[in-house]
Amino acid sequence: MLIYATAADLAPEWLATAPANAAMLIRYASIRIGYATRFARYDADDTGLPTAPAVRAAMRDAVCAQVAEWSTAKIDPAAGTAGQAPVIASQSVPGGSVTYATGLTQQQQADAVTELCDTAREILSTAGLISTEPRML
Repeated sequence: MLIYATAADLAPEWLATAPANAAMLIRYASIRIGYATRFARYDADDTGLPTAPAVRAAMRDAVCAQVAEWSTAKIDPAAGTAGQAPVIASQSVPGGSVTYATGLTQQQQADAVTELCDTAREILSTAGLISTEPRML
């Protein structure tokens, strides 16, 4: 499996400090980035990593953006969609009721686990690694 970033890449540009589970988050984010770019064309070394500095940087930055989103939102990609903490939509107490308008919905949690975040997708798209147009070879 290809790993496109390290814990040292996360801080301080993407997060104030790297999370304790940085290696796990980077591994899962690298899987997502690899899948998203599976049809991209770029030169690679013997291990499969891109050789062009701009492509390598884009993949690194996309992984870091994905990890930053997961870490900030407290998303555990290893737990899958069913393993995310439940979201409190409302709460009642005798004499009153509270509704929380912040936090992720269940669908947003599922999307965060299974899809690339917008920033990661934009980084890869800007680098020409994700396209919706067919290529003629």
